[in-house]
Order: sequence, then structure tokens, then C-alpha cells
Amino acid sequence: MILAGTTELGEWSRKIIEVYMQWFTFFVTANLLVMGWFRSGNKKTEASTGPVPVARLFQGLNVLGSITTGMVGYYVSRNIPEYSHLVVWAAIANVLTLLGIAYVWGLVIPKN
Repeated sequence: MILAGTTELGEWSRKIIEVYMQWFTFFVTANLLVMGWFRSGNKKTEASTGPVPVARLFQGLNVLGSITTGMVGYYVSRNIPEYSHLVVWAAIANVLTLLGIAYVWGLVIPKN
């Protein structure tokens, strides 16, 4: 049996996961920092839109990121069957995290 780490496909799969996790860590951190910055700022007047456009942008990016996460998890898990359960579990956890952050962005957006 050839291990996934010794094949070119295994190397590509490992690199994809490495780059993805770097992006995921940065993106979640950026979400939380910007969300905290918005929530800690001075309250705007009723007429001000405040963070609505940025919040909508982050909401959309989180939904798109969750779709991308599912795709990465699906394709990488097929390429390295030895770790497929781990990759699928991590993808599900990350999808739920991104969708949860998108939901919280919806709470940050002021209701008109």
C-alpha cells in the first residue's frame, strides 16, 4: 500500500489543506476583529447605515467560504482515504463555524 504522504497526489492534498487552514485561521480572526471593532464603536444615529455594507460583505464571504470548505473537504478526503474521516470532520466543523459567524453578522446589522 502506498501512503498518501509519499505520492504526488498526497503532497498536493497536504499543501491544499495547509493553505486552506492558513486562510481559515486568518479569515475567522479577521471576522472577529472587525465584528468586535463595530460593536465597540460609538453608536451611530438612526439615519446612519453604520457597518451594514461591510457586515453584508462579510456575511456573503462567510457563506461562500463555507461552500468552498465543503468542496475542499470533499475532494481532499477522496484523494487521501487514510485520513478521509478526519478531513470530513474538520470540513463539517469549519462549515458550521463559518455559517455561525455569518449568522452573528446578521445580528450585528441594525434592523430598520
